[in-house]
Amino acid sequence: MATLDPTFAAADVKQLSQQIASLEAQVARDEAQLDEHPLVIPEQSDPELAKYAVLQKGFYDQQVAQYKAQLTSFDAKIAQTRATIQKFQTDQSRYQDREELLAKSKTCV
Repeated sequence: MATLDPTFAAADVKQLSQQIASLEAQVARDEAQLDEHPLVIPEQSDPELAKYAVLQKGFYDQQVAQYKAQLTSFDAKIAQTRATIQKFQTDQSRYQDREELLAKSKTCV
């Protein structure tokens, strides 16, 4: 006859509970990012479970900051490209004016 040691079962339950808490925090982070909403993770009474919430909040904040920095960089590149296009259009107009003046000067001579 065998007996079940409750120590191992309790350890397994605790490990699985921590894994569930970690995955729930991860899901909450991913949903917040997809929906473009702030991450809100419910309070955890267990400090072991709360650390997963803090970890996912840190990942969320880091990814949101990186995303915003990339958007800012892209906006700057767009503005720079628009300024370059505007400069080229201005240059084109000046060159057309010069070409017209040159053509008029050739007909006058």
